[in-house]
Amino acid sequence: MDESIILVSASVVGAVVNFGLLVVVWRQLLLNSEQVRIMRESYIADHERRKKQSTIEYVNSIREKYRPIVGRLEEKFGINHVINLSEIDENERRNIRELLSIIEHMAVGVETEVYDIDIVDRMSGSYFLRMRRILDPYISVSQSRSPNNYVEFDRMCDRIRAKRKIPNNVGKLTLPAEAHRVPA
Repeated sequence: MDESIILVSASVVGAVVNFGLLVVVWRQLLLNSEQVRIMRESYIADHERRKKQSTIEYVNSIREKYRPIVGRLEEKFGINHVINLSEIDENERRNIRELLSIIEHMAVGVETEVYDIDIVDRMSGSYFLRMRRILDPYISVSQSRSPNNYVEFDRMCDRIRAKRKIPNNVGKLTLPAEAHRVPA
């Protein structure tokens, strides 16, 4: 009889210990899953921040290249006036090709989501839309020869125009302290 009580007591104690260990393992599993979720969110937030930062840096670096070219065109044709192809010499055509090549490369980055369209729009969206409009005769002739020329630039401009039809706060970074703040 004593032996059976000891066996029953041992099995009850074993069951209680196993249940306690199960609770500890379950709690640890929940904590681990929470840590994984936090790490994932941090990774995504860091990736977005780096994407925005690289967009700002790239737009600033190419601005030095395209502003002088556009400036020369505006001196010749006037600000906000569409260029006249018959008045453009070979040197200016080369400058326009260089300008469009620079912008096309950036537009590829935007379309492949390497660069952030919201940041591009906020930094230089109006400028790119104006640039697209004043260079339309050159781009149209180029696309008539080769339909793929400057397509990425056109897509980027279309996306910028579409974004401007609706209010846009997407490119704004939200700090954790601001996440639950109600606007005044």
